[in-house]
Amino acid sequence: MARKSIALTLVACCLAAGCSALDPMPTYRQKCDELGFQRGTDAYSNCLLEQEKMDNENSQRFLDRMKMEELKKKK
Repeated sequence: MARKSIALTLVACCLAAGCSALDPMPTYRQKCDELGFQRGTDAYSNCLLEQEKMDNENSQRFLDRMKMEELKKKK
């Protein structure tokens, strides 16, 4: 049962991430470029860090929702 939950969680994470490549950096760069940040600047680096932070927060929220749904099913 635990293996099934882990497998489902991994699949869910992939879906939440849009099944993107393992390296999200190109997506972060594209977003920062679209926002008008100049590569090589501190502002661009901060933009990349913010993109990563938002991505991590979104993934965590998704996992939290999955966990809550799992707990509701057990009741």
